[in-house]
Amino acid sequence: AENSNKARSMDTTLRPDDQPLYFHDRSVGAVSMSKSECCDGYTLFSAHTATYLIDLDGRCVHEWVSRRCVFAAYLLETGNLVRDGSEKDPSFRTGGAAGYLEVVTWENALVWYWTAEPKMLFLTHHDVEPISDGRVLVLCWSKVSKADAMNKFGRHPDLAPDDEVWDNQIVELAAPFESFFGGGVGEELGGASRRAVETWRWNQFDHLVQDVDPGLPNYCGDVEAAWRRVDVNYCPLGGKARLRNSLAKDTEAPSGLAVFDPRHSLGKTGERDWLHANSISYDEVRGLVIVSYCSLSEIIVVSRRTDTIVFRFGNPAVYRAGDPVSDRILFNQHSAQFVPPGLSSTRLRFICFNNGAAPQRMWSTVDEYEFDLPFTTEGDADGAGAGTTEKTTTTTTTTTTSL
Repeated sequence: AENSNKARSMDTTLRPDDQPLYFHDRSVGAVSMSKSECCDGYTLFSAHTATYLIDLDGRCVHEWVSRRCVFAAYLLETGNLVRDGSEKDPSFRTGGAAGYLEVVTWENALVWYWTAEPKMLFLTHHDVEPISDGRVLVLCWSKVSKADAMNKFGRHPDLAPDDEVWDNQIVELAAPFESFFGGGVGEELGGASRRAVETWRWNQFDHLVQDVDPGLPNYCGDVEAAWRRVDVNYCPLGGKARLRNSLAKDTEAPSGLAVFDPRHSLGKTGERDWLHANSISYDEVRGLVIVSYCSLSEIIVVSRRTDTIVFRFGNPAVYRAGDPVSDRILFNQHSAQFVPPGLSSTRLRFICFNNGAAPQRMWSTVDEYEFDLPFTTEGDADGAGAGTTEKTTTTTTTTTTSL
């Protein structure tokens, strides 16, 4: 591979003249470890253009280097790596922006790639989810003009200060047939033939509700009853920035949350990235997709089989089914991931990082939740248990680790 797009493995064995460096003497790498409490295996993480695979002792056993900054990367069972890459598109200048997705071999040779096009209107962001059969799910933004947001989807005119609103899409990709025959870019197979194939796309804007314009198809006078759709006009005051820190300007408090935008110079009510989806996870057994909507402080579960929202959790005020303070459970959460339910096919479990918010929740936790399935496993919207909202769903198991 070229020097700008390389991979290398590290020799992690100690030579006879090497002396181990004890944890308390270290300033880099692993500085502490309780081996009896650690998971076996390796840890994968990315920094700038590099992705590292390290062991429990903090030694790098393999490294991939990309031409782009990497936001999310996952190691596959085949030894291949799926990673995104920042295209630095000025029209999508915000946190989590990517634009490029690729799968590379252990040696960093290209297997397949994908970009959302046209680039001025679409951009991948934040997270990807590999599936065991080789497919990959990726989050994608799609620009909607203010005029279309108002006239087609019922967005209130005062809730589009950026003159555009972003739809959140889930795109499912499969490897192109040619990629199974080997060969690198510039060999017998050109780059174009390695573009992944889109096999499914889900748009949040196809699942909106509003009570502003009765002349539109998504109108409903009872937003709570239409909980399977997201209220296009639910926009917290001050946007994502004020959700994280709504203390008075320059307030000092013993929490990292209080130092986020203390001058209130960021954030707009109704800002274009009004949902701010930041993670995606897939339950292969039941065909369910979980997406974290940070700016709503809510996770949604979508049925891949029926294309409908079948479950919501975190902030019932979003669909007017609860109090925004006393009934809220999630606070600007990240990294919502399914946890295997074990032998039970009637349970739904997920884990997430519950960020917190100033002043309502001045701490962060790692939370695990477990529920009885409030819908049929076949995703039947009219089946037994379907339509259960958060008000009538009981959290039966909650494990919280305070940070």
